[in-house]
Amino acid sequence: KYETELPSLFIVSRVELEPISGDEFGVEVSSALGEKCTRCWNFSSYVGQSAVYPDFCKRCEEVVVRMRS
Repeated sequence: KYETELPSLFIVSRVELEPISGDEFGVEVSSALGEKCTRCWNFSSYVGQSAVYPDFCKRCEEVVVRMRS
């Protein structure tokens, strides 16, 4: 239910949930893919794709666009 909130909660770039068996779960940590957003410092594969804010992740781009409108 709160899967989309987990990256912010854990202060990480991305979280993937994969059930092991029943109610059990495990944790695996690995380096993030993509480039570092210059605004929030999270790593994202979206960085470099925006024509207007090429150094921002998707979330930061959306925030800045809303702030400027």
